[in-house]
Amino acid sequence: NYGDVLVNTASAVTVNLPDSTLRNGFPVSIVSLVANPNISIAPNGAQTIMGQASIPIAGAYGAFTFWPLSTGGWYQK
Repeated sequence: NYGDVLVNTASAVTVNLPDSTLRNGFPVSIVSLVANPNISIAPNGAQTIMGQASIPIAGAYGAFTFWPLSTGGWYQK
């Protein structure tokens, strides 16, 4: 039920989050396994991530865990 995405490349990558209304309260974690990531995290459709259209991971070995909003969209605790 947990969605873990491990990114092991320095190439540009976009991680598309699923529809938050279908996650039933289960979070999604995106983790960089490299020192120089170029990751963009995008929500589903018109949903947002903490009000943003996308969130980058650019710091070495960065990570985010996002929790779904039942009304659509994602937030970070």
